[in-house]
Amino acid sequence: MRSLLEACSDDLPGLRDRALLSLAYDTGLRAAELVAVQIADVIEALDPEARLLSVHRSKGDQEGEGATAFLSPRTVRAVVAWTKAAAIIDGPLFRRVNVRRFKEMAAVKGRRIDSISGRERWDLRKTLLKPASAGAGRI
Repeated sequence: MRSLLEACSDDLPGLRDRALLSLAYDTGLRAAELVAVQIADVIEALDPEARLLSVHRSKGDQEGEGATAFLSPRTVRAVVAWTKAAAIIDGPLFRRVNVRRFKEMAAVKGRRIDSISGRERWDLRKTLLKPASAGAGRI
């Protein structure tokens, strides 16, 4: 688990992923249960560095009674870092992060877009119009 958490970067997606992984480890929640966690579900605990998570309903809770899970200080730090960086104050804890990362390339000087050869044009279409894979949204 430590290796997974250390592999998360310090940018917005990395902070979110670190909080998500840490919360999943502490609680054992399934993916659908994790993404359903709301800010209001994280409640104070006796230990000032820890928190409790109110789980309203889970697949294993057939009676619908709900449960409470302990969040370690490590998880609390990860969640606080994520919510501060993403400016989240209410609603869902885990949200989509739109970050576009483009590879920096040298400019093609002295050429217009319509003068690109057929092969280069095909490469552009292949690069710019890649369909999303079926498993791209899975956790």
